[in-house]
Amino acid sequence: MNESTRESIRFFTGADYLVVNNLLWANKINLRRGIEAAHRNNAGVIREAMEMTPEVRWGVPKEEGEKLLEAYRRRTPDEITEASEAKIIETAINDIRTICDSMRPADSEMTLYRNVEEEHAIKELTVGKEVDLLGLTSTSSTGQKIDYGNGSFKTAFCIYEIKISVGLPVLIVENDYREENEVILPPMRYRISGTRDNGKIAALEAIKPLDISLIIKNAKMALNIRN
Repeated sequence: MNESTRESIRFFTGADYLVVNNLLWANKINLRRGIEAAHRNNAGVIREAMEMTPEVRWGVPKEEGEKLLEAYRRRTPDEITEASEAKIIETAINDIRTICDSMRPADSEMTLYRNVEEEHAIKELTVGKEVDLLGLTSTSSTGQKIDYGNGSFKTAFCIYEIKISVGLPVLIVENDYREENEVILPPMRYRISGTRDNGKIAALEAIKPLDISLIIKNAKMALNIRN
């Protein structure tokens, strides 16, 4: 895996997924919010790295820490303007293409898990129904909790239990710092094969990857992106 791919994965699995996936879903309002949220997060990471030194912030050798800091600076403008927003979107599109181009056919069947907030989950879980998920899907082979938080701050999640057949494209994340055995899936068509726990768990069978170039083209048209 080359350095460009590692960088794209690092930022996608961080806050930049809010830019990438709202872009692919052509959600204009949430894309703007995602850009602002990712910018705040990445600016905060830069401040921490400057205060702690990059090698301490990321727990890596000095040279690698400096490269990471340079990447964050390159991707994080001083402020969000029309021009810098266009650059952020251009970078997100490059990340999408880099990640998808780096995927390889699965050499064995896989069962993967993805937590999705209930408000964003598939609404009609009809067995046999086919659904397209247009975003890049970050999954885990280990499984996760369904609910997080406490009291009024508790967030409810649904779990997608995803079956991947041999030959479908996947990207296994190297050196997964969260120890979740992370696997990234491309935009994909799925078949709902079952539900459990009153719809809290949805079993999905991956059918085929979607045309990423077409999704990007349609998103750019819907969002009036000219670059």
